[in-house]
Amino acid sequence: MRIHLKVPALFPLFATLFFTCLSTATTVAQAPQVFRVDGGSSTYAFGVNERDGKHPDWVLNFPGRPRSEQRNQLVLNLARRDVRDYVEGFLDKLLTENDIAFLKWDYNRNWSEPGWDQVPTDEQRLVYVEFIRNLYALLADLRKKHPKIEIESCSGGGGRVDLGILQFADEVWPSDNTDPFDRLSMQDGFTYPYTPQVMMAWVTDSPHWLNGRSTSLTYRMLSSMQGSLGMGANLNRWTAEDFATAKRLIAAYHAVQPTIVRGDLYRLISPRNNSPFSSTETVSRDKNQAVVFAFTHSTQEGRGFPLLQLQALNPHAEYKLTWIEGLATWTILLLFRRAFFTVSLFQLTSAGKGKTWTDAIS
Repeated sequence: MRIHLKVPALFPLFATLFFTCLSTATTVAQAPQVFRVDGGSSTYAFGVNERDGKHPDWVLNFPGRPRSEQRNQLVLNLARRDVRDYVEGFLDKLLTENDIAFLKWDYNRNWSEPGWDQVPTDEQRLVYVEFIRNLYALLADLRKKHPKIEIESCSGGGGRVDLGILQFADEVWPSDNTDPFDRLSMQDGFTYPYTPQVMMAWVTDSPHWLNGRSTSLTYRMLSSMQGSLGMGANLNRWTAEDFATAKRLIAAYHAVQPTIVRGDLYRLISPRNNSPFSSTETVSRDKNQAVVFAFTHSTQEGRGFPLLQLQALNPHAEYKLTWIEGLATWTILLLFRRAFFTVSLFQLTSAGKGKTWTDAIS
């Protein structure tokens, strides 16, 4: 059995954990832990219990100041080599003794009272630097020992998304806000500095937990398909039609995924500044395939979707247009019909040379 491992509290490391599932709150209050790992129906728990007096010096704190807890958590001082060795040791043991495919490094606790009084005063300010150096060293060691493990970096609002952590993480979690309309703007901004390949994009439930907005499964899936598609909805609530829709779109995603995550991205219509429309085009490096997404949020006065003029296609190639999902009509430029929360996705595949692109679709 392969286990997908989620470590919900590893950066920073916590001396106590209030896990996101409310049912664990009582257990945690009785027996604080560094973190817990959920793998299928089994739960693994490891850690130090700071409240029992074991390793109180492992916690970030200034002498004489309160040890402020958030979510029943304190922050372990990963700047200390013994803390790093402890964490790396049990993670290495866990990965060695189990067939684990995925590890999520989740940061759910901001620092408070970040003191390090075990070192000379003039060295205490290095806690920030040494913490990150030991984090990187720990991940590098795990990568070397377990090269097949997939690691995701995750933290509040994408606060741990940077080129440093991406040396060791395969992907990152942009935000807990997975509302598909909100994500259009987030994904637009995220993909300026980072590739869509590292941008995890989950399909979650509707109405959305954050804003109560209801969207179709098609809209949610196509919004997420602009990055690394993941499924995070409660499948027990799905209908047979939902499963059929997801199966069809997942198959379509696999057909165009290399282009989406590795191709050249063109922003045809930006979703920012309260735009009712959004559209992206991604072209494969060899220009043999292009994938276009088009979204409508809402419009006024019967306004239709703007004309889309595709970019960077081979002017000497003939392209076959394949409609994947959504309602649309097209001319030499592409014109999408207006609707509320509609979305369209199609691909263009080069069929050879001899005609221009406009010849091929006119």
